[in-house]
Amino acid sequence: MAGRFIRSDQPLLSPRTRVINIDIMNSSAPGTIPGPDNLICVNPAVVFRPSDGKYLLYFKGNIYDPEWRGVLGVALSDSPAGPFVATNNFVFDFKDKDGKKVSAEDPYVWYHRKDKLFYAVMKDFTGKLTGGEPGLAMMQSVDGITWDPAPNPLFMKKELILKDGSHFKVDRLERPQLLLDESDDPIVLFAACSIDDCNPKKDGGTFNVQIPLKKIKSVR
Repeated sequence: MAGRFIRSDQPLLSPRTRVINIDIMNSSAPGTIPGPDNLICVNPAVVFRPSDGKYLLYFKGNIYDPEWRGVLGVALSDSPAGPFVATNNFVFDFKDKDGKKVSAEDPYVWYHRKDKLFYAVMKDFTGKLTGGEPGLAMMQSVDGITWDPAPNPLFMKKELILKDGSHFKVDRLERPQLLLDESDDPIVLFAACSIDDCNPKKDGGTFNVQIPLKKIKSVR
């Protein structure tokens, strides 16, 4: 492998609990309360917190209550190389008006120095966060732990705007990543995309998109 890489002998983060409703190897003792890092720690996103010099690593875990549900947690470290220590905080843990958990995942998180806020763009499965239809939702936070929907939470619908101005709906637009300018404002969105349902496919059929973003001045 070329480049100045360091491969750790240990993972940055490992599940502390293994609570599940079926028999598995090395499951946690009966009565164990599952943490956000239950069973798995996947889909990481890391951001630096200027207020205390900590690095925050967001990850996805699984819990069963009573069915499978993905949850998001956060771990802290003094270095981007770890070691990271998971907290017990369930982050991006929202409920809809009926008290049901909102399904969302894969946040891209960054800190905006001028606004002094953390922002996140994440996949909203149902449209409960965007306030409309499923797509990419935008969240904000002061400390990177407690999150709320941004004033305009719809970041992007599940569609592509082509050069001729037409709108092309897609089945998947997820795993967002952003290129930021020197002012910490997003200028390009990178995302995984599929025109139709990719679950039954065996030949791939998914691709990456790069979408230039326009900066719109707010009107007060």
